[in-house]
Amino acid sequence: MKIGVLPDTVINQIAAGEVVERPVNVVKELVENALDADARRVEIAIEGGGIKRIRITDDGCGMARHDLMLCVERHATSKIRSFDDLTQLHSMGFRGEALPSIASVSRMHITSRQPDELTGHCLHIEGGRMTEVREEGANPGTRVEIADLFYNVPARKKFLRTPQTEQNLITSLVQSFALAHPQTAFSYSVDGRAQFQFPPATIDERIRQVFGRENATALREGRSQQDDGTGFHLYLSRPDNTRSRRDSLYFFVNRRHVKDRLLGAWLQRAYRHLIPQGRHPFGALFLNIDPALVDVNVHPTKTEVRFFDIGALGRLFEQAIRQVLIEGETPFHSSPEPPAPAVPRGFPSTGGWSSSAPHRNFGGQISEPAPAILPPSHLPARHGQPASPYGETPLWESAAPSTADFQILGQFQDTFIVGIKDEELILVDQHAAMERINFEEISDLYADNRVEQQPLLFPHPIGLTPQEQLTLNTHMPQLQAMGFTIDIIDDTACLVEAPLDLPPQQAMDTIREICSRAGEEKDDQPESAQESFRQLVMKTMACHRSVKANKTLNHQQMEELLQRLFQCRQPYTCPHGRPTLISYSREQLWKQFLR
Repeated sequence: MKIGVLPDTVINQIAAGEVVERPVNVVKELVENALDADARRVEIAIEGGGIKRIRITDDGCGMARHDLMLCVERHATSKIRSFDDLTQLHSMGFRGEALPSIASVSRMHITSRQPDELTGHCLHIEGGRMTEVREEGANPGTRVEIADLFYNVPARKKFLRTPQTEQNLITSLVQSFALAHPQTAFSYSVDGRAQFQFPPATIDERIRQVFGRENATALREGRSQQDDGTGFHLYLSRPDNTRSRRDSLYFFVNRRHVKDRLLGAWLQRAYRHLIPQGRHPFGALFLNIDPALVDVNVHPTKTEVRFFDIGALGRLFEQAIRQVLIEGETPFHSSPEPPAPAVPRGFPSTGGWSSSAPHRNFGGQISEPAPAILPPSHLPARHGQPASPYGETPLWESAAPSTADFQILGQFQDTFIVGIKDEELILVDQHAAMERINFEEISDLYADNRVEQQPLLFPHPIGLTPQEQLTLNTHMPQLQAMGFTIDIIDDTACLVEAPLDLPPQQAMDTIREICSRAGEEKDDQPESAQESFRQLVMKTMACHRSVKANKTLNHQQMEELLQRLFQCRQPYTCPHGRPTLISYSREQLWKQFLR
């Protein structure tokens, strides 16, 4: 077969494969064009999940007849004129690929009018071929209507999901635009029914509009900025209010919604010791940066970016995230109607039992007596001291907890300490609480180089698989520094010294668990990988040293555990991110009983 030049219609359809994968990509490109036209109001309407019809209407600057006909040509754009313009991009779009690509796989109608013109013009394109251009009455601005998306590319159409799934993707996208452009009004309708309308607002008001008033009260604000204007503005949820999915977490770079792995990794690392695995914060992360320091020309969809100075950005992010997790300030307040439950005094409330929850068997006895099980504390009273470099960043600071006025009622099912404080019912998970205590003890010992070892009477074979043995060999120096001395005797790893207060069997269980889990948290940076391993060792040691569930405690032991817990820097979660305690206000309990 001889080499030939492809016709424009085929070229545009190929380009559409990169730019237009599904209806949400069409909405994205068209709304970006509206915002670049300085629209103060954008209306989005879809039918059939965007497959049947998409209509975007704006009140922007509009286009004259000549520009209207030119806008559907490949690489025709008003955003840039030279390659150097790519380093100073302030517009959402710039490639000049979207409209011709969309037009090649749909039936497109564009109507546009400039404010100083008496009438507008309408352009019809079907499958990439212009069929009609006519003068037409119109409001100032532009209306783009896309019908029968992928009607001429059935192979592409069959890979689309259900209309409901496509609709959900578009809804999330519209919300992201609303967050990034609070000064612009957005309206959104589906199959002729209005879904939401966002009037122009401040960023705080728009956050409240998008996330809802009650969800907004769980958000904490953090800011950091350099002299050149580069800075982060974060609205992120407290670690006690998370989601099972990431779709309520938005990243913006210069108001462009992106899916950036670097920012996601930083955020995950900040929260990883504060929330359980599989849970995610929600909110919005805004980064303002000199366009010359970020490359948005990575992918045709412009959802990926590259940064030129990652180190400086990392330091800025750390400043902002510390404000979110430590200061814990919120710019939002609960709505007056309906009245919100009282804020817990000294304890972060996680809410009451759901009225739709299945019936629970609360059988079991509230018990006392037991032998002593708590190891002697190495921790002096130190609430408020800075975290050690071996520990994690402290969580948000609520009112400092204490055992003052804490009335211990007893123990429920030998697992939970039950008490009352300030008219709130408090449940404390004794294992999670002891894990937190032990973890901070251990991290402080390593930070202060106060690790003590105990020699064992005879070597204890650990019993590792070949893969676990390789992991052990890799991390042997770190384990030695943390109190574990291991010798290889007849090709078998044997424990000969262990950290003080860790019995030999617990020490061997700790090493086995560490070696089996060491590969779970991978990190490309050697320093971060070493710190992750240290954290894993300390968390595992803390777990094995802690009192278990189904262990009876007497009143004195429960009181000592609570005192030590409330001296911790981070008393509200265990090292794995699970809550150590939950509280129920009187209002929440009364509501459950319909009082």
